[in-house]
Amino acid sequence: MLGAYSRKQQLKNGASMCYMAITEAAEDQELQQVLGLAPGAFMTTHHLLALHMWLIIRKLAWQGQDDKDAKIFMQALYTNHFYKDVERRIHLHGVSVHVSKWLKKLEKQFYGTCFAYDKALVSSNTADLSQSLLKNVYEDEASKTDNARLLARYLRRQLSCLELTDVEQVYAGQIQFSIDIKNNT
Repeated sequence: MLGAYSRKQQLKNGASMCYMAITEAAEDQELQQVLGLAPGAFMTTHHLLALHMWLIIRKLAWQGQDDKDAKIFMQALYTNHFYKDVERRIHLHGVSVHVSKWLKKLEKQFYGTCFAYDKALVSSNTADLSQSLLKNVYEDEASKTDNARLLARYLRRQLSCLELTDVEQVYAGQIQFSIDIKNNT
């Protein structure tokens, strides 16, 4: 089947809906503030976009979704939405020279932090995730240790909720992140 009803197009549409949920959570200034991040700052939003992208990647990896559908969905989510959105945000913050250099730096950072968070999740030490977040999100600022712990609890809660979510709901973009941090502890 071709067109709007093809499986490929449905996955692309779902990726678009999923990215809207990611963006909604990442741009929530109350969430940013509670987490001790500078509300509305470029890197604050970028870190939260990357973390919510990582949550979806983890969901699909845990489901063993290494099939054609997962590849189409992730390519659409990453390339068509996340990457283009990051580029758009770079331009909005006044960068017009060396944009590709910034994109490469942020892409390298994204993959590096995803690897670090994956490693921290499988560690037997539950503090490893908050330590990784302290390093990557809060730039090892010791005064932000409690914020990093809160963010780690928030992410673990989101992962638990996603674990209960059927993969087809993710593919359809029928997800929502809880931004009520008070209920995520």
